[in-house]
Amino acid sequence: MGRLVVRTTAVVLMAGCLFGCSKSGLSRDQLELRYVDGLIDAGVPTATAECVIGKFFDELDDDQLRAFNVEGSALSAAQQARIGELTTLCTGA
Repeated sequence: MGRLVVRTTAVVLMAGCLFGCSKSGLSRDQLELRYVDGLIDAGVPTATAECVIGKFFDELDDDQLRAFNVEGSALSAAQQARIGELTTLCTGA
C-alpha cells in the first residue's frame, strides 16, 4: 500500500473518529486501538497502522489527547503533516 494511501486513510479515519470516539468515553488505550483497527480494516498493514498511530499518540499527553478527541473537528494542517511524516517513517519510504 502506498505511503499516500496510508496517510490519506489515517487522516480520514482519525478525523471521522474524533467526534464519535469522544462520546463513548474511551480510554487512551481503547482510543488508540480503535484508530489502529480502523486503519487495518481499511487495508493498511498492521505494523504500519500500529506504528503511525502509536507514534502520533505518543506525542500527545493525556490533556492534548482529550482535547484532540473532544473537539470533534478535522485534523489541523500540522496534524495532517505529522501523520504524513510518521507514515514515511513507519513505511521506510
